[in-house]
Amino acid sequence: MSVENGAEDFRERVNREWYLLCAGRGLFDREDPRFFVAAATTMTTSGQDGDTQQVSWWAEVSLRSEWDLAGAGAEAQVTGRGLGHPDFVMLSLDGTVIVRGSQGQKWTDIVCLQHAEQVSSFREMGVSMTRNEAIPSRTREALTRWLDHTA
Repeated sequence: MSVENGAEDFRERVNREWYLLCAGRGLFDREDPRFFVAAATTMTTSGQDGDTQQVSWWAEVSLRSEWDLAGAGAEAQVTGRGLGHPDFVMLSLDGTVIVRGSQGQKWTDIVCLQHAEQVSSFREMGVSMTRNEAIPSRTREALTRWLDHTA
């Protein structure tokens, strides 16, 4: 699903289309709208040159009646890079649905992948990442749990 960035009702359209796509494809249940959002922070490592690295983890959230993915959520940098700039990754609680939203120069795209655990390239990448010592241990552990859970 795509929404033109310059659309007059951009935030409302992104919010509405995201909800219809995700509720219809199983990111969450309409009666119990819980799912995971990839939360990230930039951390300075203990190196002498002040290197930084992006650290991510899955935060469980529950959709509330006053949600605003493209507005307040993006402004708070939970679901974006500022007001009206959505950028996020979401995962269903059972690990079978992945949703990615990103804003390009002209369009904001939201893609929903059902049964991600059945995509061999995703599983292969996950296995490869679990063996890569450069990947933070928490991420490797989470990948191992996902691979085990969806086997």
